[in-house]
Amino acid sequence: MRLTIETFWQVASATALVIIAASPVQAFTFSTSGSWEAIANPEVAYQSVGSENQIRWGRGAFTSGIESQSGLGFAGESSLAASFGDVLNLGTLRHFNNPIYGFVPTSVGLTLNLDFGGSLPVPAQAFLFDLAIDETNNALNPCPYSPNNALGCSDKISFATPISNNSFTVYDKIYTLELLGFSPTPTGTPVNGFISEEGGMTNQAFLFGRVVETSVAVPEPTAIAGVMLAGAGLRYLRRRQRSA
Repeated sequence: MRLTIETFWQVASATALVIIAASPVQAFTFSTSGSWEAIANPEVAYQSVGSENQIRWGRGAFTSGIESQSGLGFAGESSLAASFGDVLNLGTLRHFNNPIYGFVPTSVGLTLNLDFGGSLPVPAQAFLFDLAIDETNNALNPCPYSPNNALGCSDKISFATPISNNSFTVYDKIYTLELLGFSPTPTGTPVNGFISEEGGMTNQAFLFGRVVETSVAVPEPTAIAGVMLAGAGLRYLRRRQRSA
């Protein structure tokens, strides 16, 4: 049987469809952790308590030591199952809302690490986000955020840019991590602002995000090799037909 150009392309197309059908990955497992960007200020301190990484700032109004400082802590999640586009509980953010003097950052960088544990053909990924911090003056009247209590005005944690600059490729698609917001419960609807009440309280919120597609990636080397092979085969068939 003589192999024609039409037959060649039918076989190549069928092979390509089989490869494409076998490639996409929909589900994955993941674990998260977080670390804080370094701030060059003598009133900023860092510590880890269990799985929680903390950044602390300022000087305690009534006592000294890191526990008297305000700050943020993040503890990740482990071995969770999800699919692309699902809402993910990335971990727990805590705000240590103590009365302080001195240095208060207006924003701090939080690097969220996603480890797919081999469920995707990519290594662990790191995504940097800037969290905005509004530690209000407790003498304000009225207070800018609610709820409030007799000890002073509530503070607010938020983020300005929900998409990280980092991305990763799975087969022929590019993905990144998008922040969706905060919720006081693990099943609540995320909102952009985390309101933290004043007065030596430790307030917490769950941080939510999702892994989303951003654009179509450059074909992987195996796909490029397949196209080159197909082109070489087509040139061979044309030479055979001209010499026949």
